Amino acid sequence: MKFFLPLLPALVLTSTVAHAAEPAQAPTPQPGVTVPERSMFAYLQRQLEKGPRLQIPDDAKAVPAWREEVARRLPEMLGLDLSVPVPLAPRLIGTRQREGYRIEHVAFWSEAGVEIPAYVLIPDGASAEHPVPAVLCLQGLVPGGKDELAGEVENNPAAAAGLARYHDDFARQFVRAGVVALAFDMRFDGERTWHGEPDPFGLNTRVPAMALATKYATMTGQTFFGLHLFDARRALDYLETRPEVQKQALGCAGFSFGSALGAWLAAMDRRVKAVALEGNVPSWRRLALRDLQDRQGQGKGPGGKPYHWMVSATFHAMPGFLREMDLNLSTAAVAPTPLLLSHESEAGWIYADQAEAERDLAPVRQAYAAFNATESLRIVHVEGGHHWRPEVIVPWICGQLRTAAKAVR
Repeated sequence: MKFFLPLLPALVLTSTVAHAAEPAQAPTPQPGVTVPERSMFAYLQRQLEKGPRLQIPDDAKAVPAWREEVARRLPEMLGLDLSVPVPLAPRLIGTRQREGYRIEHVAFWSEAGVEIPAYVLIPDGASAEHPVPAVLCLQGLVPGGKDELAGEVENNPAAAAGLARYHDDFARQFVRAGVVALAFDMRFDGERTWHGEPDPFGLNTRVPAMALATKYATMTGQTFFGLHLFDARRALDYLETRPEVQKQALGCAGFSFGSALGAWLAAMDRRVKAVALEGNVPSWRRLALRDLQDRQGQGKGPGGKPYHWMVSATFHAMPGFLREMDLNLSTAAVAPTPLLLSHESEAGWIYADQAEAERDLAPVRQAYAAFNATESLRIVHVEGGHHWRPEVIVPWICGQLRTAAKAVR
């Protein structure tokens, strides 16, 4: 009790003053004015309206320093600093021969207690004497993990269904084009999928599992994105150890979820000599600022229901990210590394039209112009839904990497 006695006078005084003052008048409700204007959501959206601290500068001469600051801040904001690399200690699990290439099933270590299962697809003829470029393949939130990306779906019905829907066997597409490809299981997929019996909290279903993982990660100072990005950097480390790979010709290709990872990896790690992304690069700030009561301007999500990005985002918890930057701004920091965006810009829940997509892409174009590297940026606006487009991506990135390989000979 003695801990609370000193507070009593202050409490009494506060109470006396409050009653002595004129009673506050409740605001008179106005027609069309609703309580949400005073809500926590309104407050938080006003914080977003202040804009990012790391806005791309108008002065082209200041853009290189801005890019370096983004590259420095990204690992901090994504919690990468809390993951400590350990020796890769790779091991070979098995080998499969396919027409024109072989697949090595391998595993290597990322951080303590975290082993990454992966496929390395190696074209016939590639060797230590005749090394070739390599592409790190980063999956979307697809059901089949590395099996899907490698086209190894015969004994994996989920991967077969995902491949039929997304056409995303891009590791196989790359090796057939003559380059080494590496696909690894993200922490939520393939050999790394959580499965528990009994399952009282429904964590054998992907969305609840990812939501819980995001909470765990955020409360330990990490992020869902950052854990996978750290693994992607370790995958680059592993590719550098492969004798068949030209170390100065490493590329990255990402689909959907993997496209954000690919952009951030290329912005932070200049070992990536070319990056190709399938998906879109919107302003997350713009999407988060959409009216929470407007049923018309949200676009349509699954089942034709109104869809709001912030309401539906499952794994995007990154403390301070939108205070500092944005997805399109961090993608701009890839410059001047060659970048291809197979950009899904058709009208839907992300964009009202292609003009809105172009407004979101303006910082990317601005950054490449500041480096006098507009020829290194290719943006292809595509329609027809969310899926991988090999005809746009595969020839481009293979060409870029072969050019990079020639430059160091």
